[in-house]
Amino acid sequence: MVNLAFIGTGKMAQMHVNSLLKNEQVKIIKCYDLNLPKARDFAEKYGGKACDDVQDIYSCNEVDAVYICTRHDSHEEYAINAMKNKKHVFIEKPLTLNYCSAKKIIDIYKETGKVLKVGFNMRVTPSVMRFKQLLQENNVNAEIFEAKLTPPPFMNSWTGDMHFGGGVLACLGCHMFDFINYILGVRIKEINCSLKRLQQPESLMENSAVLMLRMENGIEGSLILHDRGVKGYHVDPAGKMQSMTIYSNQGSYYVESYGDINYSTKSNFIMEKTGSLNQLELWGYQKENDLFIEELSGRKTILCDIYSAAETVLVVDAAKESAMTGRWITIDYK
Repeated sequence: MVNLAFIGTGKMAQMHVNSLLKNEQVKIIKCYDLNLPKARDFAEKYGGKACDDVQDIYSCNEVDAVYICTRHDSHEEYAINAMKNKKHVFIEKPLTLNYCSAKKIIDIYKETGKVLKVGFNMRVTPSVMRFKQLLQENNVNAEIFEAKLTPPPFMNSWTGDMHFGGGVLACLGCHMFDFINYILGVRIKEINCSLKRLQQPESLMENSAVLMLRMENGIEGSLILHDRGVKGYHVDPAGKMQSMTIYSNQGSYYVESYGDINYSTKSNFIMEKTGSLNQLELWGYQKENDLFIEELSGRKTILCDIYSAAETVLVVDAAKESAMTGRWITIDYK
């Protein structure tokens, strides 16, 4: 039996717990939220005890692993304290809001040897896993690409705050930087970024970004990010909220992370449907959580590790610098 605790009991925590509880070997034994009534509701629905002090989770010897589903600025504190108290950790993306903070987590990770994975769910959606397979089977050598991530409005809250959420680059950029690196199998080397507010108050960070990317092997591509998507994209689990197209000598390959795949070769155009899956499966959360439990048993999986997650933080930092200076920025992977 794997005993889990949740720090943060909002929407993302509920996505994870609904996946986890399908596994008979998983038990939720504690939860904590700054809003205690919210934690109590979570405990009543999913099991375990609601704590009014997060220290109750750290000091509980029964807790094997902690899920951190909180504001981005709190990830460092919660992850470090959990690992210091001998807990494995799953953190919802991003790892942190800056690389200095990420480095502190890495140092404790090295000291403790605990499992730590970061929640980039798009790696393990059914369509993306099939897309990755197609690229490998057809020996696709990408030449250029285009990608986008456009959810409905959500950055007019703490997510758009400089200190708490980090705006479009931390909320959406890190997601896509990891996705692009993972799909292409090579890291982003240079970046050029322009930021803009779309119906966003001046008190909050920008919620739109247009970027040009150059990979370490010379592949170039474009990326559009904003939170002005149609609400239906989120209501419909098969919506086209995120997509990527790769152009190559072997053909053109298109994937919707939460939907379909289209690709062409010299003689064929093929469309593949993901099928009628529930949202937890279609959006990768079921697979992501199953794999995390496997990680706790010692098996290595394709979940995002701490080093890859820290690299996305470096790319976010570089994109911010580019937006401020108007220049291409070369990323220094430290």
